[in-house]
Amino acid sequence: DLPFKTYSTDFYDMNKISFYATEAIKELQEADIIHGTGNNMFEPHLTTTRAEAAKIVHNLMNCK
Repeated sequence: DLPFKTYSTDFYDMNKISFYATEAIKELQEADIIHGTGNNMFEPHLTTTRAEAAKIVHNLMNCK
């Protein structure tokens, strides 16, 4: 289980996120691992950059 650090807020484009991924995205957001792209957007159809992926991996490895 991921640590709970903050309450999740629905991204404005939550309806564009595939149904099977919404719960995982909420948990990752609550654990302060992902933050979206800004302006409370997640942009699920954009390609993830290496820097974004590296930040997620780093955050997961340092999850306490």
